[in-house]
Amino acid sequence: MALGGAALLLSQPAVARAEDLLKELAKARSSLKTLTAPFEQTRVIGLLAEPVKSKGELVLVRPEQLRWELFAPDDIVYWVNKSGVSYRAGKSGKPASVPRKGGFTAVLDDLMTFLGGDVAALSARYEITASSHSDSSISLVALPKADDLKKHLKKIAMRSNPEKWGIASVEIEDASGDLSTIAFGVNEKDKKIDPARMKPS
Repeated sequence: MALGGAALLLSQPAVARAEDLLKELAKARSSLKTLTAPFEQTRVIGLLAEPVKSKGELVLVRPEQLRWELFAPDDIVYWVNKSGVSYRAGKSGKPASVPRKGGFTAVLDDLMTFLGGDVAALSARYEITASSHSDSSISLVALPKADDLKKHLKKIAMRSNPEKWGIASVEIEDASGDLSTIAFGVNEKDKKIDPARMKPS
C-alpha cells in the first residue's frame, strides 16, 4: 500500500472536494455527544505467523474523553482525556498513567479526533485525503507530516457510517509495518454514559 505522497499529487479540484467532505463530516458530528460501538480488531504483527484477533468496545464522550476496551483474553482498558493517557491491564490491576510526550500518546489523541471530532483540525499534522461512497459514507486516509509521528505511525485510515456521525472501520499502520484493522458494529449515538466509566479505575 504505497500511499506516501498521494496527497501531493491531488489536483486542485480534488483538494477542494476533500475539504468539502471534511466539512460534511464535521457538520454531521457537530451535535454528537457520545458514541459507543463494539468492535473486532485484527493485528498483523511482523514477528507473529498468525494475526492477533480481539474484541472490544469504543466509548467516546465528546469533546475529549475516550475509553478503548479490549475484552478477555486481552483484558486491557485505555482512557484518553485532557489529563493524559492511562491504561489498566487485568480486572484487578491498577491504572497506570502514560505521560504525554508526543509519539504514541499523541497518536491516541489524534485517534479520538478521527473517531468523533473535526478532522480538518489535524491538517497541520497530517496529509489528509478523502473520498465518498455510494452509501454516503466518507473514507479518509491520513499520512503523518510531523517527525515525531513518523517515528510511530505510517498511516491512519477510517470510514464513517452512512450517517457520517459514526464510524465503520479504522486502519492503523505503524512505522514498523504492523497493521491494525478495526471493524465496528452497530453505532449508538448519544447513549447515556456513566461518568465513572470514563475515569481510570
